[in-house]
Amino acid sequence: ADGAEVPASASDDDLTILIQERLAGAGFEVGPLDGIMGPRTQAAIVSYQIRHGLPTDGAPTTDLYRHLNRPPEAVPSPAPGAGGVDIADAPIVSDIGHDYLRRAAGASDRGDIRLAAFLYSKAIEAGDLTADAQAFAYNMLGLHEAARGRIAQALHDYDRAIALSPDDKGAYMNRAEAYFGSGRFARAVEDYDRAVELDPGLAHAYYRRGLALSELGQFERAIESFSAAIELSPDLVQAYLDRGKAYGMIGRRDEAVLNFAKVFETDPRYPGLRAEMERIGLVGCSGSPAKGCPGDGGAATDAAPSRLK
Repeated sequence: ADGAEVPASASDDDLTILIQERLAGAGFEVGPLDGIMGPRTQAAIVSYQIRHGLPTDGAPTTDLYRHLNRPPEAVPSPAPGAGGVDIADAPIVSDIGHDYLRRAAGASDRGDIRLAAFLYSKAIEAGDLTADAQAFAYNMLGLHEAARGRIAQALHDYDRAIALSPDDKGAYMNRAEAYFGSGRFARAVEDYDRAVELDPGLAHAYYRRGLALSELGQFERAIESFSAAIELSPDLVQAYLDRGKAYGMIGRRDEAVLNFAKVFETDPRYPGLRAEMERIGLVGCSGSPAKGCPGDGGAATDAAPSRLK
């Protein structure tokens, strides 16, 4: 048997909860069974993958769920060289870096960022992790260094993670965020580009790329990126606001109004909405900007917000 199938109606969060339940049942520490991919859940997945000779990407996938549900006799012992760790031949050595990963995840979960960074470093120094597990450790180390404000060190860690695992979309996303936070927007765009090449369904990557392109003054491209994010995640309200701002910056007022109207429908007091409406001359609005406002500096559009995609 290949293991249980994921229910067709299951969301990503549902899948994560199912995996957390299976891992917890197998004795792995995952933290709360809440569907959130926190550091403990990631470390537990990596631990399971190492133990069974699987690629150690730390991802909650349907393939992982099926593997977790296979009967014990159907789960082969990892062969030497398969996944890099032969647990049977080296039970003590193979657990050192692995144990540091678990302890690092626990420290992170407690909010001890400095200790977590130290323990991720020790996991790498142990020298017994597979290349994928090292990449995971470097990626997590980068996140914690960035949280401490050590951006240069974080970028170095992400570089190492990507060198070890060139198809790790998470590492590209994290490095992009570090570039973005340090004002290196062109480099951020490059990494967001790579992330969506690896996973075209990453709505957040398209959205963040739109922000970086806006910072570079490339508003047409930013609009395209925001639109891609909205196509994937229609409830991403902030993307409508930022797309409206980009339209306003290139003088396409009607499109800006439509986007602001969409935000208004969701929450008339949405942060930043009023300022952006005033920026394009919509003042004194008490209703949807799509219907025009007292003191409006231009003609109200008669296009309905439902035209937005």
